[in-house]
Amino acid sequence: MTDQEMDEAMKLVAKRLKQARLDAGLTQLELSFQSGVSQGMITYIEQGERNPAFKTILKLCDALHIRFSDLLEGIEPETNEGDTAHISRVKKEMGAHLKELERIVSKL
Repeated sequence: MTDQEMDEAMKLVAKRLKQARLDAGLTQLELSFQSGVSQGMITYIEQGERNPAFKTILKLCDALHIRFSDLLEGIEPETNEGDTAHISRVKKEMGAHLKELERIVSKL
């Protein structure tokens, strides 16, 4: 996935987060109180000015009662079957994200 494609994917995620907030009838301030994410960060995310940490996205999803996978629907990186370095990197990154998710869930 090129940098431009990643930027477009993050814009789509931001748009989906904003739409979920609006669908829930929440202001940014209300979402901030419910999620523990600052209102300023929510504004930056929705405007596409910041790429939030995985933990931040999970907090927002939890407060909005949406699944993380809903944000990523239809966003899939293209890979070449022979690109084993890329596949290994993606697996490593996903493993790190899963460990972080397990850590967060264990605290609930």
